[in-house]
Amino acid sequence: MGNRVLKYLSVCALLCVFVFGGLVIVAHFLVTPERIRDAIVPVLEQKLQRKVHLAAVDVSLFSGVTLNHLAIVNPDNDELLVSADKVVLRYQFWPLLLRRVVIDEVRIERPKLNVERRADGEWNLTLSQPPVARANVQTASFLPASGGGGDTIDLLVSDLYIGQGEVIFKDYTLGSPAHIYKLTQFDLRLGNVSFDRESSVVLWGKFNGAPLDVEGTFSLADKTVDLQVVTDGLDLIPLQPYYRHFLDGRLDGLILDSEMHVRGGPSSPLRVDGRVT
Repeated sequence: MGNRVLKYLSVCALLCVFVFGGLVIVAHFLVTPERIRDAIVPVLEQKLQRKVHLAAVDVSLFSGVTLNHLAIVNPDNDELLVSADKVVLRYQFWPLLLRRVVIDEVRIERPKLNVERRADGEWNLTLSQPPVARANVQTASFLPASGGGGDTIDLLVSDLYIGQGEVIFKDYTLGSPAHIYKLTQFDLRLGNVSFDRESSVVLWGKFNGAPLDVEGTFSLADKTVDLQVVTDGLDLIPLQPYYRHFLDGRLDGLILDSEMHVRGGPSSPLRVDGRVT
């Protein structure tokens, strides 16, 4: 009896090995650098109306897809808008059985975002035609499935991680030279990103050199936020052009240390309470 059970177990183990090997072979031919590039680059260029440069695509069956040295530039003057050293896309293994590649997690390493507001008030990231809103979306989808029949690639992102990012904002509406503000060395995590439920956000970085910590939830459907915001030694003098008209007199120095609770949205008044020193 024991030998018969052992024989059955051996046969089952052998079948599992063959099935797993077949899955690996299917994945190898389904998830290729060429297919990933052809699915991502044209769609990004169409949706963003910008040129997209991608140095290389690496594919690992179990660790995901890595886009190396991704850059998005203005097609008119080749101005760099967004860049990242690496973008790692982690896909689900089992949907490969249905000849579908479902990417549900994105990790972006050392991205840089250059934002400008020109003297006429226009933004350098503004699209000439706003994207059409999609209805009945259960999960935040940034890329649609590839067209036509056969295999598909879906980018259904539920978790987004950004490591060591940098945002540079230049505002020319306040005169020349531009007023420059920086968010540097920031880490951002968005969890359970969805259009129909609350999502979580955790951000840590430095705004103009001062530590900034944001943690809480937001809702894309209701456009509401519930955030804890902590600042330490934030110099508000560089931001004076935005609040100078509220002052009656001269302000030579203003440093902000705060622990604030921010909540609300369009349907309810935005409330801010906490400690400010």
